[in-house]
Amino acid sequence: MSKPQDTQPETTAAAAEVAGVLAFPASISQQTFWYMELLQGEVTAFNVPLRFRLSGPLDVALLERTMNTIIERHEALRTKFGEDKGELLQIVMPELKVSINVIDISHLPADRIDEEADRLGSIEARRPFRLSTGPMIRTELVRLNAETHIFHVTVHHALFDGLSMTVLTQEIAAIYQAYFDGKECPLEPLPIQYGDYSVWQKEFLEGPEMKAQLAYWKKRLDGMTELDLPTDFPRPAVKTWKGDITSTLLPKELTDCLHAIAAKNGSTLFHLQLAAYNILMQRYTGSTDISVGTPVTGRTSEELEPLMGVFINSLILRNDLSGSPGFEKLLVKVRETALEALENQDLPFECLVRELKPERDQSRNPLFQVNFNHHRSFAQAGTFGGVSLTPTPSRSPGTIFDLHFFMVERKEGWRASCDYSTELFTRTSADRMLGHYKRLLEDISEHPERNIDELEILTEPEKSQLLNEWCGSKSDYPRDATIGGLFVET
Repeated sequence: MSKPQDTQPETTAAAAEVAGVLAFPASISQQTFWYMELLQGEVTAFNVPLRFRLSGPLDVALLERTMNTIIERHEALRTKFGEDKGELLQIVMPELKVSINVIDISHLPADRIDEEADRLGSIEARRPFRLSTGPMIRTELVRLNAETHIFHVTVHHALFDGLSMTVLTQEIAAIYQAYFDGKECPLEPLPIQYGDYSVWQKEFLEGPEMKAQLAYWKKRLDGMTELDLPTDFPRPAVKTWKGDITSTLLPKELTDCLHAIAAKNGSTLFHLQLAAYNILMQRYTGSTDISVGTPVTGRTSEELEPLMGVFINSLILRNDLSGSPGFEKLLVKVRETALEALENQDLPFECLVRELKPERDQSRNPLFQVNFNHHRSFAQAGTFGGVSLTPTPSRSPGTIFDLHFFMVERKEGWRASCDYSTELFTRTSADRMLGHYKRLLEDISEHPERNIDELEILTEPEKSQLLNEWCGSKSDYPRDATIGGLFVET
């Protein structure tokens, strides 16, 4: 995509005045959110709920002033959407002020406070936004006691992505500290805004590089079939986005070992974890043509890094697991696939869908249902004005995919989480899949030289149950059988 500095002088002319308000063409991702709302109403799975524990003598008025300064700095946070002459526009409201809603639960018995805080977090995460009216950012503060609060910030995904969380927490710390010290906002005005990016994206889509990347993806995905995971419930006719999250810890000793194996093979921990996920999907589906979605930040120039907005894009990583290659050979193949995809990451996924024209099915996403993500924590802990901020897991607002595994780095290791559709899977099944993934990683750490069909995936209790309790006697199980098939047979 063209670099921002190459096109910045042209962006002012591309902006329009709609009813006296600054407007820009909506980005491709924003168009998708708009049309999804038109088709299915307000989809809370597109909420981005953030949850922070604030410890210390918090000044609520200063926190509110800080949030309003951030909203004033970032046009994206003051945006709503509307159509003008058939074109979808992001309309920047000249002013938007939020008031922090304070809910005091400090009077509750100590053994009920955490449960009530979680309940309030779930309610807040699942409150819908309306794209045509805005605002699409909310703040809420739950007081646990005089010096402990849970701070909820919920934003619609049309305005916000993972790296926006990093920007937000950094700016909260810098601005609150300055106000606490009696100073003005210490941050320089932003030279560009998200609307500029949407203009650059529109220019890219009309250029030759877009055609070259489209040709790459059409060739790469030719003949691809979607994964068919065994489910606990029949797929509903219309997707309702209901979901939940379950997690497990991958100890630091394990991930350090995996990191060393990846480095030995010229790869990263992401490539290794993704290769293991491919094996997991192969075991569950019986297919050797494995296609998994993964997000990329989409911030391909430095000018975009300090902005809030939705820059994220989805890539489909397709790998061939036929012939049971050695794990290290598969790891190299997965790395090469990922690097090729990154070289062609500027083509918006939505444009690829329009070109490939998959059969529309309201019960599924187009092209892929299984996603994988790996990132270090976007929101960092910090201290400002005598207050410590600690990111905490937020409640699930719903799920976009049938199955989404995501790895987040913590001090004690990597936390592996499974965001799953509750329309299709029980929590027991989601926990089982996570357990199989962890067992697979453990065996890779011990035997990276093995062929992929030799790697262990069942936990010891499961093998005991399969071989002794359910079958009545010990017997070998076929290593090339699928996990779903084994459980169906028994």
